[in-house]
Amino acid sequence: MSLGEIAASFHGRVGVVSVLRASGDLYANPVRFEAVGGVEEHVNDEVDVILLGTAGSGIVKVDGEHPVSNGTMTFVPNGARCPTRSTSGDFDYLTVPAAGASKSPASCELSAASGEARRAHQRKHGGHMKRHPDLRIFSDDHHQGLVSARRLRRAAGDEGDLTDTARAFLEFWREDTSLHFRKEEEVLLPVLARYGGHLAQGSVVEMLAQHARIRGLAMQLGDEIEGERVREDTLRELGEQLEAHIRLEEREVFPFIEEALPEDALHEVTSRLAAFEPGPPHEPWVPAEGLSFAPWPGPGDSEGGGSD
Repeated sequence: MSLGEIAASFHGRVGVVSVLRASGDLYANPVRFEAVGGVEEHVNDEVDVILLGTAGSGIVKVDGEHPVSNGTMTFVPNGARCPTRSTSGDFDYLTVPAAGASKSPASCELSAASGEARRAHQRKHGGHMKRHPDLRIFSDDHHQGLVSARRLRRAAGDEGDLTDTARAFLEFWREDTSLHFRKEEEVLLPVLARYGGHLAQGSVVEMLAQHARIRGLAMQLGDEIEGERVREDTLRELGEQLEAHIRLEEREVFPFIEEALPEDALHEVTSRLAAFEPGPPHEPWVPAEGLSFAPWPGPGDSEGGGSD
């Protein structure tokens, strides 16, 4: 497959798109961003990585700025800080572990059996560690969520059409974020409870409160689209709430869960996610395919009938 074919295969998607596996430990992560998008500064703390441009242009910062475009390669050593940023309409690249380095020696130590072992590893290696592999699917979703949050805020600041942005967000909500919330509520937290995790921990409680706030804003935005009166304030608040929610999960909730759960519990999260079948959407106030609306309950109507 050529670089052009690889780039075309994930056109229209953003963030970490998927995993391309060849054989054994050889794999690549396709990544795509639109204008101004990119990955915020983070530490590459697992392996040496080669960043291979496949379409568009952008910049990666590794001991200075390095341009990335179709066919260019940039080496990102283990331990380096490496933010990326698009400088064109679309920016696509692959991240590929350097040969023979599917895991660094430090990350191999994470096979220890419990959260306590992971805490000891964290203390030994300076307090920073990458997301546990069994929870990484949630962080991949978060990359796309941050891109969506930025679009909402930019549209609220007169950098995009309000209605088009609102419709694009609700499509993203129905296909991605609402399902992400349900996976956390119906799989991740029940596993945490099963293994004696503290569900009343402050960041977990706040996470669920934020889920409710963001759902409420999605309802509001659906009503505004239907009434042809999308408000800048709604887009701005939704973007701010979504970004704050992702930061909370990445900085507080998931580190807490990684410490609280033993290794077999984290593996159970992955196996239960693989079997998770959410069924049809349960949020008829959000536009369905074609942006049509299903009836939603009126005041006092517990049977689900529409209002006059």
